[in-house]
Amino acid sequence: VQVAPGCPSHLVGDPLRLEQVLINLASNAVKFTHTGEVVLAVYPFADESDQVTLRFTVTDTGIGISQDALARLFQPFQQADGSTTRRYGGSGLGLSISQRLVEMMNGRIEVSSTEGEGSEFAFTARFGKGRGEASKRPLILPDLHGLSVLTVDDNPRALAVMRQYLESFGFSVTEATSGAEALAIFESALATVTPFDLVVVDWEMPGLDGIETARRIAAAVGDHKKPRTMMVSMHGHVWSQPESPFVNAMLTKPFTPSRLFNSLATLFVRHGAPSAPLPAETADQGKIRGAHLLLAEDNDINQQVAQQILEGAGIRVTVVADGAQAVRMTETQRFDGVLMDINMPVMDGYLATQEIRRTYSQADLPIIAMTANAMSGDREKCLAAGMNDHVAKPVNPAEMFATLARWIVPAQPDTAPPPQVSATVPASVRLPNLPGVNVEAAVQRLGGNVSGYLALVDKFRLRYRNTLVEIRLAMLEGDRKLAERLAHTFKSVAGNLGADNLHHKLQDLELAIREACNPGKIESLLNSANTDLSVCLAAIDAHLPPPEADTREVPRIDAASGELAALMQTTLVQLNEFDAGAEDSLAQIHSMLPRHDPKAHQIMAHIEKCLERYDYEAARNALVELANHLAIG
Repeated sequence: VQVAPGCPSHLVGDPLRLEQVLINLASNAVKFTHTGEVVLAVYPFADESDQVTLRFTVTDTGIGISQDALARLFQPFQQADGSTTRRYGGSGLGLSISQRLVEMMNGRIEVSSTEGEGSEFAFTARFGKGRGEASKRPLILPDLHGLSVLTVDDNPRALAVMRQYLESFGFSVTEATSGAEALAIFESALATVTPFDLVVVDWEMPGLDGIETARRIAAAVGDHKKPRTMMVSMHGHVWSQPESPFVNAMLTKPFTPSRLFNSLATLFVRHGAPSAPLPAETADQGKIRGAHLLLAEDNDINQQVAQQILEGAGIRVTVVADGAQAVRMTETQRFDGVLMDINMPVMDGYLATQEIRRTYSQADLPIIAMTANAMSGDREKCLAAGMNDHVAKPVNPAEMFATLARWIVPAQPDTAPPPQVSATVPASVRLPNLPGVNVEAAVQRLGGNVSGYLALVDKFRLRYRNTLVEIRLAMLEGDRKLAERLAHTFKSVAGNLGADNLHHKLQDLELAIREACNPGKIESLLNSANTDLSVCLAAIDAHLPPPEADTREVPRIDAASGELAALMQTTLVQLNEFDAGAEDSLAQIHSMLPRHDPKAHQIMAHIEKCLERYDYEAARNALVELANHLAIG
């Protein structure tokens, strides 16, 4: 992935259509390329007062296309020849759609190719210029301007891309094309007053590979300050710090400037200036250190927050995403306690607790509710379901540890001296100023983990940007239960990230939906929450690198459950790839639904409406919900 200097990071346009074209071209390139590389690049093409035209290229070293086939390539249902379809699959319809989408973005698409050598698809697209264009890099790195970096890679293009990105961060970069050359350059630099601060080295190289190069550099340091080392891998190698103590971080190719920047942020914050240690652990933490807890929580941000707090106190944590998984896990493993969310798909926390209580008493396996439900009677409902106690979200670590200490007795207590953790923010790191968000309190709640908090904020802006729209749509479709669940989850996430204003407004919204208030009041609450969310997202976007596309894996549905399950799995893949063929697959699914299941047909109607507005992400999530409702997978 190569983003040329001069490309603006704030654009006004249609990100979904642009993503569809890029995914189509890149997927084709990968499919037809057996050896070599695929490069996705973007360059400035034309700049006007309030608009900019960018040129995107997807270049591969694949099988290529004959000159005869090029002329008809963009016609529907055309491929290079019939053998291509037989060998690789596909209809050729994607290129025709891509051409139409490019034309709608006031651009044009073209292709050049040589059989046996590869192809290049290129298109232009015109965008408006976004306001508030960032004039400086995001603020999550310490002041590292002028950092001296040695980057090592035997691939000239990869080396050039890495240099371009590092120099855009204000670093001073030296290149080496092999491990031996890098070692010679590094040893020479040791004689200067400014040896390298950072080494970025590719894992797989002829001669000295990345690990051996890093090891020899570490051995050559002597009395000099050891540089930090980042390993770059094309194959997602598993890296272990104990096995490779001379490597500080791992980055997988391909990467964008954003992901490289975030990796460096994590590296330099984690190994940055020391900060004041916490005082000795509290008595409550000491009582439960070494405990093994099961955490049942369906939201990944809430999972990470709870896991970081607990593991920071020396507690082992196993995470599951719904009540049914929690029940199955307690049947096969022994835990010292369970932290149970209430509102979860498949099986909620109340029912899961009742199932677990068939086997374990409250004394044998304490279950603590951990939920954003803080309304009158919620604690009583938890106790009536068989839970021992209740912890409210957003989590207050001191209150949570006090509650756990009342009930949890570790089977294998950890008697080693507690680790010294830092809950203060390094002086070299400036926290973002996010209106309505208590950033400092949220970071301290995570034990001072600044980079961890910023990663959660980045995930928040990707996952929850359109949640209020989803709530409004659920209300319009008469699905009050879905709207309430969305508001509940959103409220919990906002609270854990310190977005107090938004948290309180979402709490009012959830209550209004639950109590079936009039539509005018709910709409007013939605608008009020949207104002806070918009201000918060704008501040996050201004302080963090541009968000990357969501690359989560397609959820798995057990195809062994039957024809419907297999069709659902195929449709999930189609939705994940923005494939228009998903419409036909969904029609088949609709025809196979049980006739007397209004909930299933209601979810399907929502999926179809999502597809009508080209919201493939929402359609995919709703299809997973349908599979859960039908107990498939």
